[in-house]
Amino acid sequence: MREQLDRIDHFVVVMLENRSFDHMLGYLSLTAGRADVDGLQSGMSNDYKGRTYPVYHLPTTHEHPLTDLQKKIRAATQELARLGHPAHTP
Repeated sequence: MREQLDRIDHFVVVMLENRSFDHMLGYLSLTAGRADVDGLQSGMSNDYKGRTYPVYHLPTTHEHPLTDLQKKIRAATQELARLGHPAHTP
């Protein structure tokens, strides 16, 4: 196994949204001090409607229960439609 890992030169993660990068890798530079990752830096922030929201380390990474439920309902509905189940009503 070690010999196979030594053959890897690069590891690439492709994401479709910036938020995923920040959650998965962005904190490496913020909290772990990794200079080799172009991620979040102390002092960075987002501005929205006149308010500034600084970056910070999240104490937990769970989703809001309602958001999670909506995703599960959407996934179940798509699966029922794929199977042609009569309970599915588009």
